[in-house]
Amino acid sequence: MHNGTNMETQDTRRKPSIAFLINSLEFGGAQRVFIDDANEFIRAGYDVTFFELYSGKTEQALVSDLNPEVSLFNLDARSPYDIHAVQRCLAECTRRNVHTLISTLNDSNRAGQWLVLLSGFHIRLIEREANTLKSKTVVQKTLDALLFWIPYKVIALSTEIQNSLARLLPFAKHKIVFLPNATKIQTTKVRSYESAVPRILSVGRLQEQKNYSLLIETLAMLHAEGIPFTATIVGDGVLHAELHAQAREEGVSKELSFMGHLPYKQLQSEYEKADIFVSTSRWEGSPNVILEALSYALPVVATKVGGVSDVMTDGVDGLLIQSGDVKACAAALRTLLTDAQAREKYGMAAQARIRKDFSPEARFTRLRSLVDRA
Repeated sequence: MHNGTNMETQDTRRKPSIAFLINSLEFGGAQRVFIDDANEFIRAGYDVTFFELYSGKTEQALVSDLNPEVSLFNLDARSPYDIHAVQRCLAECTRRNVHTLISTLNDSNRAGQWLVLLSGFHIRLIEREANTLKSKTVVQKTLDALLFWIPYKVIALSTEIQNSLARLLPFAKHKIVFLPNATKIQTTKVRSYESAVPRILSVGRLQEQKNYSLLIETLAMLHAEGIPFTATIVGDGVLHAELHAQAREEGVSKELSFMGHLPYKQLQSEYEKADIFVSTSRWEGSPNVILEALSYALPVVATKVGGVSDVMTDGVDGLLIQSGDVKACAAALRTLLTDAQAREKYGMAAQARIRKDFSPEARFTRLRSLVDRA
């Protein structure tokens, strides 16, 4: 882990200084976005400090992706209301002359608010919001409404989140900024779409949000029709045993592989080998895995939730279905599994969409403008 106490020099003190606050560096879309952002700010000449709110979940593979000039600290907090952890964060921010803190995920956003209050608003907070109101508890929504005046800006990852926040906080619309995630084109290889036994890929944690039980049910329907395929789910989670049992009961345990958690470089290899990507989520913010799949020129079937509609257009660069609709999921996958030309059409259009509308350079320019105005 990087240690900021040995890295401060006269030069870094003269740089504009910002900080990032996240729950932990376990593998996830928010973590990858924040690492990329921190690295970009280093390249742009900023002094960057990276705080983890909680201990115990740090993935060294992610830490190694951080630019060595980023100073990394673990606050070892017990909750977002741990005043001692927030005070430690504030002390380090004060020492490093941090003028802007960027936070993400509910707990870190809340801890960031307490930090701003303790600083006497000498530090400005930019929150990254990945959840709509329906995915928040009553307590979370109440606190969001009561504490809306603390953040300088709130970045909404999708238009659905932006609209949701605007309904909750109609008096704070000026604070809400729509800024989706982005990704670079991950491969320049010419993809073949002619596989006789197409490989389906899905990436996500094995939890209720991802609704993998619906995907398994869909695969069972297609298998019963005699349609050839193999499928892989990359990720781990609390539903591991339950989903394995369902795959056996549905008769697709030979066709479906559970890969568990994979380091990012191995995950990239799975994108390369896949022919189709599918997401059956019940809700999403701005899903990085879908952006990455599109950047690999993969045809995508995804539920029309959260920011998915911001990055895909049904029938143009992918196929969108309603959340929970197993028949629609089966129909969309059936189309792609049985029609190589359809796979190529959607895959090529998907990569073109990423290149045109979701470049990391354009996103960072907008993020930096928010930081500099702060």
